[in-house]
Amino acid sequence: MKKITGLIALVLILTSLAFLQTVKNDIVNNVEFKKNTNGTETFHFKYTEEPLNKVVKQLGQQGPIEQKKAVLMKQGLDQLHKLSPKPSDIHVTRFIDPSVFKLTYNKKPEYFCHIWSGNEDTEVTTIKDFFDYSQNDYRHIHIYTCFANQKLGGGWKTHGFVQEEIIAYEIPGYAALLAHTEEQKIPLMTRNPNRENSPEGTFGGSPNPLIIQGLSRVQIVDANSTPYSKAYGAGIYKISQKMLLETTAKLNIPQDVTLLAIAAPQLKSQDPSIQYSQEALEDSFNTLVAGATLAQTTFVDPNRKLLIH
Repeated sequence: MKKITGLIALVLILTSLAFLQTVKNDIVNNVEFKKNTNGTETFHFKYTEEPLNKVVKQLGQQGPIEQKKAVLMKQGLDQLHKLSPKPSDIHVTRFIDPSVFKLTYNKKPEYFCHIWSGNEDTEVTTIKDFFDYSQNDYRHIHIYTCFANQKLGGGWKTHGFVQEEIIAYEIPGYAALLAHTEEQKIPLMTRNPNRENSPEGTFGGSPNPLIIQGLSRVQIVDANSTPYSKAYGAGIYKISQKMLLETTAKLNIPQDVTLLAIAAPQLKSQDPSIQYSQEALEDSFNTLVAGATLAQTTFVDPNRKLLIH
C-alpha cells in the first residue's frame, strides 16, 4: 500500500512539474499566450518600455524627421507616466485559423454564397478625418479601425506619418507593443500572403485582423494646428520640431482605446478600373467582414451594443 501511495505521489509531482513547465512555456519574454474557446487566440503583453526607449534613442540619432518623432514620443511617454503610473498590459487577439477568409481566384469564403447582413448588435460608422475618441461611453463597446499596413506599425520608425503612424505617437502603449514584438521577432501581420495574387495587387493576401486592447491615448497630434502647420502626411517634412510639439495637445485624462487592425489590399494602380474592379471590391469587403467577425466574436455583451468606427 505504501508503494502504491508513493507511486501516486510521484505521478502527482511529475504531473505538477509538467503543468508548471507548460505554463512557463506559455509566458516567454513578458508575453503570455492563450488559446480561447471561441476560435481565437490572445497574446497578453506585459507592459515594458525598454525596447521602445531603444527605438527613441535610435530615432534621436538619425535624420530630422526621425528626430522630430523622437521628441514627440518622449512627450507622449512623459504624459503616459503622469496619467498612468502603471500602464495596462496590452492584449492582442486574432483568429486561430483565419483561412476561412482566404480569397483567391479559385477559392472564395463560404459566406460568399449567402447574403451577409452583419449583426444587428453591430454598427459601423464613418469618420471625416481623425477618430473622435471622445465618443467613448459605458453603454457601448467602441472599437476604432486602424487601416494598418500588412506588418503592424507601417512607417512608425521611418518617414511615414499618416493614420497608423500617428496612432503610435498618440498612444505610446501601441508603440511599446510594436517595439517589443519587433525585438522579440513576434510577427503581428494583418494579412497572410497568398501566392495566387493578381498583377494588380488584389487577392495578394488573406485578412488576418487583430483586436488590440489595453491602450491609452495621451496626446492629440495636430490638435492646435492650422491648414499650414499640419504634421499629417507630408507635413512631417515641413513642420518644425517646436511647432510639432506646440500643435500636439496633451490630454489631462487618458482615453481608453481598443483598436481593430485590418489591412485592405495594396493596389498597384490608381486607375479607377483597377480601384473599383470586382476583385478589389470583393477583397476589401472580405477584409471588412473578417474584422467585423473578429470583433463580434471577441466582444459578447448582451447589455452593450458594439460600435465599430
